[in-house]
Amino acid sequence: MSSIERPTHRSDTLLHRIEELEAQLSRARAEFEASSRLSTLGLLTGAIAHEFSNILTPVLSYARAALERPDDRELASKALDRAAKGVEQAARVANSVLRLAGSGLDAADEPLSCDPAEALAGALECMGRRPQEEGVELRVVLHPGLRLRIRRTDLEHVLLNLLLNAVRALKPGGGVLELTCRPLVGSAGSTWNTVEEPGAELTVRDTGPGISRELLDQLFEPLLTRTTRVPNRNRGHGLGLVICRRLIEAAGGTISVESEVGRGAVFRIRLGADAEASQRAA
Repeated sequence: MSSIERPTHRSDTLLHRIEELEAQLSRARAEFEASSRLSTLGLLTGAIAHEFSNILTPVLSYARAALERPDDRELASKALDRAAKGVEQAARVANSVLRLAGSGLDAADEPLSCDPAEALAGALECMGRRPQEEGVELRVVLHPGLRLRIRRTDLEHVLLNLLLNAVRALKPGGGVLELTCRPLVGSAGSTWNTVEEPGAELTVRDTGPGISRELLDQLFEPLLTRTTRVPNRNRGHGLGLVICRRLIEAAGGTISVESEVGRGAVFRIRLGADAEASQRAA
């Protein structure tokens, strides 16, 4: 009898131990998820503040211009119009960032694809001073009829960050900032991912001082101060590119950077493209 009871006792002990380990694993997982949520919340809070600073600075300039010259109705109307657009963009940016944390509005009324030309126009509108006013030559080559599988608000957000970073990098001597968008369709080696489906590549290239090799791998990490790219001036908070990556990845795409010190930088974004538009573009 005892020979039969022993294995049963061992089995019960083993099952009890397994249950304890599963409970510990469950608690550890819950603690990790809570910690991750707190970390994400802190990052998103900083990112929203960073983006609002980019957008609201020109809004303040527009409002001051209208107040300083109240008799100039044309100037006042233009300034207030741009200020209103900046505030609207700030609200859209906050919503797009919060959406990544599972909060904010669903943006159900916003299409999941957009025209990159329209997104670029929206980003430029939010810059306050256009690149040309900063001594930067802006070159744009967009393949006609191409639509990218990402919300326009999110792509505007990404482009605004990349354009602002590039303009900062090119100060004070100026240079060339080039934005291109082309289809990636069909043939081996040209598809945007491992699945045979239409895609597109959007690149933002500048002729600035470049980024050191040791910083390239960290560029999309939070709280990185990119002093190599813009020595001793215009240091960023290291948050904009983190959110750019999250927005692109949330749309199913990828973002990468190539650079060498003294030879500028190029950011490559690959996204799915609207099939019908891509076929027309091809």
